[in-house]
Amino acid sequence: TDKQFDAVRTGGHATFSKADVAIQNKHNKQYIAGCIKEVGATFLAHIGTRDVVRDMDVIRSAVGDKKMTYIGYSCGTFLGSQYAEAFPHKIRALVLDGVVDPTEDSAESAINQGAGFQQAFEAWARWCAKEGDCPLGNDWRKATAEFHKLARPLIKKPMYTIVMSRPLGWADAVQGVIASMYSQNTWPLLKLGLQQLKA
Repeated sequence: TDKQFDAVRTGGHATFSKADVAIQNKHNKQYIAGCIKEVGATFLAHIGTRDVVRDMDVIRSAVGDKKMTYIGYSCGTFLGSQYAEAFPHKIRALVLDGVVDPTEDSAESAINQGAGFQQAFEAWARWCAKEGDCPLGNDWRKATAEFHKLARPLIKKPMYTIVMSRPLGWADAVQGVIASMYSQNTWPLLKLGLQQLKA
């Protein structure tokens, strides 16, 4: 339900220790059980990559294209490569940007993606420090610690404001930072958002 989803969003999926990971695993099992209960195991069994690839081919046919013209970013690169593997003679043009390594398991992928986001965050922090009035200070090497000081309180106490229709929790704050890492065009928005959070 919307209420349950808000509780997940604002509940703080912060995993900083082995005990936190155990709690997270427990929450994940509850979340999965809830999905099965609300949506049904039969439906969930048919939303995997192979199913999506077949759906993509149905859509290609329905719009009247003889061959697929496709651009995929991040996880969309995996769908594109799987489509090409399943329907090699139905590709007109395929662009894959930010390719996901299909040989990695989910744990390796999460670790490597996290390292990439950290590298991008440090580049943002260097930019922010040069710009001045950076909400995380002028030493980019301390930006991660400063972000934690600023955002970790949201784990226990999500922020409610008049202008925000939903509360801001830790998970949302982290997701906001991650979303800002894909393009330097969004770096000023991250700076503004963190200035507002700090205020």
